[in-house]
Amino acid sequence: MIASKRRQGTLFCSRATGILSGNAKLDTKLVLVAGVILAAVVGFAVFRPTLPTRSVMSKPLVTRGLGERLFSSKTSYESSWVIETCELPSCDLVLQSRMYSKRCKTEEAKWPLLVTGTPRSATQYIAKELSAYGLEIANDWVPRPSADGTSSWIFAVEDEESFGPEKADGYKFRQVLHQLRQPLASLSSICAPPELDRHEQIAFLRRHISLNSSYVKDNNKALLGLEFWVEWHEFLDKLNLPTYQIETVEIHDIFVMAGLDHRYNKTKSTKEVAKTWNNREHRAQFTWQQLLTVDPDLAYRAWTMAHRYGYTYDVEFADLTCLESTPTCDPDGGTLEANARCPPGSKPQLQIADFGTTTEPVEIENGWISRGCIEVEIAGMQFGIPGEEFLRSRDLLETCTPRDDKIICA
Repeated sequence: MIASKRRQGTLFCSRATGILSGNAKLDTKLVLVAGVILAAVVGFAVFRPTLPTRSVMSKPLVTRGLGERLFSSKTSYESSWVIETCELPSCDLVLQSRMYSKRCKTEEAKWPLLVTGTPRSATQYIAKELSAYGLEIANDWVPRPSADGTSSWIFAVEDEESFGPEKADGYKFRQVLHQLRQPLASLSSICAPPELDRHEQIAFLRRHISLNSSYVKDNNKALLGLEFWVEWHEFLDKLNLPTYQIETVEIHDIFVMAGLDHRYNKTKSTKEVAKTWNNREHRAQFTWQQLLTVDPDLAYRAWTMAHRYGYTYDVEFADLTCLESTPTCDPDGGTLEANARCPPGSKPQLQIADFGTTTEPVEIENGWISRGCIEVEIAGMQFGIPGEEFLRSRDLLETCTPRDDKIICA
């Protein structure tokens, strides 16, 4: 048995050897071809050039002025421009305003620009400045916005029976900017007649803010002005608009933010517009101690807003004490009896939960405290992107696609 198996094994090996011998020429050719392929693969692995990898690009380089080059290279993700989205205001808020929104199905945008704020925040001054540099901008007291829009505190809100002569017939503005003035100066100027002296103005304001002090008989106009200023700016803050300080903004930047850079005329067509233009005689500028005495809670809300808007003061709110009598809007310095909520010499107990002694400083760039959250359309859907990203990428938006909470642009 064992010998038989050995003979079978020998026979098998002999046949196998014969087959290999018979195909010797074919085997040689195959070996040569395999050798060439192997050499090519090894050579490429050893000598191939270094290929570029997907890199993380440098951060945008922001230069002085929005109209100048805003980036040196793309902020990238897999060699693309990545934009983090931001939260747009609710449609309920948008519909209370004059801002255009496709997402919220507003009326169409008939004008490019609306600058808004509160009365006595230099809205008429900025209308003259923008006009001097090439725009056609109206103000509150003309019948209709001009070709490029208007500067109007009244147009902050949508109202078919809007206070004042200017009407927009329900049409909207493509870009709305929130203009600020140093709060103590603005509040003191609101005291000047005829602000808050007209029944139709009070009725208009009541339709949009609480203005509780307006329902009190023989109310203190200083209290009325303080409540109005706080509540009006709080509404504008909720819209997350591009926001700037009138004292430090560059006029050209307003053109750029509004998408009207092509209209900017570097040579002003008129002489310098005095910042005291449309100035009215009013009481001396309020102090924070005086406003505390008028109403502690409203004063603290105004204080925190002022710091959030980038204005700072040499006093700490927590150190202030109530005055012997209550300040008013009287230009001669007249006062009222002491406020029951602010006993003379006391530090009143505030009803605000987040009271603190300091406020974090705000980073301001060329007068802008925020570039807002801008609505854009990507792939047939509406998203919010930060204003600074909108300026850098608006020419690329057609190449963008949404991905999770980001916008990816080629």
